[in-house]
Amino acid sequence: ISLVGELREKYPHLRCAVLSGHLSPDYVQRALHAGAHGYMVKDNPAGILEGIQHIMNGEVYVSKEVGGTFNDSQTATLPRYRDNPRGSTSNA
Repeated sequence: ISLVGELREKYPHLRCAVLSGHLSPDYVQRALHAGAHGYMVKDNPAGILEGIQHIMNGEVYVSKEVGGTFNDSQTATLPRYRDNPRGSTSNA
């Protein structure tokens, strides 16, 4: 997660995603606050592809396997919105 923050600081327009085995909403929240545009669970190949598509379309993606949900009001103040103010959240 700290690498995401470092990358986003150095390359602000870079789209980053976290691929993880952790299902904790706390991990997701930390990744999003670090600047990740998505959080995907690594044991769901179809979800990874879906997440990449959403992220490339300027959206924020969180795998459906993660228990927490994240809506626009929760993600609107995250750092990545400085370069993508129209970003949206998908919990598909």
